[in-house]
Amino acid sequence: MDKVNEETKEQSEKNNQQLANSPLVFRISKTSNVVKTSDAISNSILEGKRIELRAIGGGAISQAVKAIATAKGRLAPAAINLVTDIGFGMVTIEGAGEKTMMVFKLIKFELGG
Repeated sequence: MDKVNEETKEQSEKNNQQLANSPLVFRISKTSNVVKTSDAISNSILEGKRIELRAIGGGAISQAVKAIATAKGRLAPAAINLVTDIGFGMVTIEGAGEKTMMVFKLIKFELGG
């Protein structure tokens, strides 16, 4: 019985570690509020969280880029820059099939001073 409890505890710790390492995902739409999104990005970066923005369509991509640029400006006084790793991903949407999305992974880069 103790072995089962130890294995369960180890698996629980492993799951918690995976959750801690996974990024905070923001799904951006063409109607996303740029200021609120940039505030959420800035606050999350200051808390040490990893951020990933996902956007489908031109309007959503535009909002994501504006939110990233605004967050960079908000973080600059704290000597923090955001580096963005941009790529593509696939998502299945019920009723619309498979769609291509843009994925923006934000990386915190502290500026020396």
